[in-house]
Amino acid sequence: MVGWMTGKERMLAALHFEEPDMVPVGPYMSTLWSPKVMGKMMSDYTLGDEKTRVEITVGSHTRLGLDWVWVGLGPERGWREKLKVEDRGADYLVTDKTTGATRVIPKDDVPYWPAGTARAEVKASMEILRRRREEADWKAMISNGQLDEPLAVKRLMGHDTLIVGLVGMPPSYWADRLGIPDWVKLMYRQPQEAEKGLEYALSLYMEAAKAVAQIGVDAFYSEDWGNSVDVLSPGLFRRFVAPYERRMVDYLKSFGVPVIYRTCGHIKPVIDDIVRYGADAYHFEGTMKGLSFEISEMKEAVRDRGNACLVAPFDVMHVVREGNPAVIENEVRRIVDMAAEGGGLILGTNVPMMKDVSVTAMETMVKAARKWGRYPMASGQAR
Repeated sequence: MVGWMTGKERMLAALHFEEPDMVPVGPYMSTLWSPKVMGKMMSDYTLGDEKTRVEITVGSHTRLGLDWVWVGLGPERGWREKLKVEDRGADYLVTDKTTGATRVIPKDDVPYWPAGTARAEVKASMEILRRRREEADWKAMISNGQLDEPLAVKRLMGHDTLIVGLVGMPPSYWADRLGIPDWVKLMYRQPQEAEKGLEYALSLYMEAAKAVAQIGVDAFYSEDWGNSVDVLSPGLFRRFVAPYERRMVDYLKSFGVPVIYRTCGHIKPVIDDIVRYGADAYHFEGTMKGLSFEISEMKEAVRDRGNACLVAPFDVMHVVREGNPAVIENEVRRIVDMAAEGGGLILGTNVPMMKDVSVTAMETMVKAARKWGRYPMASGQAR
């Protein structure tokens, strides 16, 4: 393929295992880092109205020249009016006017969202989950305004940028709601209840996918966390994680757009199980947390055996965070040299963008990808 492509065209070529004009760039952009690109604070997004949040999303991706943008279900219409916000200097005290519940939101730091909110519910009765399943209706998600924000992003960016719909993975629903320790205990001690919970989470995310699909997304991105084999045994993974994630991937593929699967942690012992999900692209953390998973190993598992696209995990925690331009450029060249030939490569990041990553360092990574990731390229040589 020759000529200059839009970001959407570039991404779709890579996802279909073709050579685009250059390696597309799609970092794990956090809504808590995007404000920094725009010279704003994290709370400007967290507590911002729809117009502000859309401006931050669109502006940050446009400034960096990224090839994709993620969208998912937004807050319900009128959510901001239900909150009382008290400025306390370094943070805001936020009170829900309906329930009286309070939460502290730092002005320019990551809010703390504790896991484990559903412990009492699971111990009490799974009937609560059955009742909630009936209430989780995709049409209601649309009517209450949860598509207002992503649709605004789509209108502004959808022509040139890949619009990627975010939907969760069932096992992560419980890792979040119960907290990882109690989720693992439930699998061990009450396996049938764990399976009921997974069926509920699967149905909930299927409804969410129906709603997100109405945006007109070009691809889906579905992430698992808290269920890797540094947390679970391979046996537990194969019983409680793989079957439900494969069903979720199958369901997302039924919408006729590419599906990108993301997981974190140690997954090498179950990599073949994951590749059998049949996703169109895979995104892993790579070598970190004392665990080794190199680009060459990912390429062999995902592209050579799985015939799928690889979202390469560029090291944000060290390389980008430390901000040395020469080191950043050399690392881009290394990844391109190892994995770009033949297409099927997206340059991503290993973790979400961290609050102390400089915008300049991220711009350096993108510029290096544009410089060294051009097709066609000689075997093993970025140019």
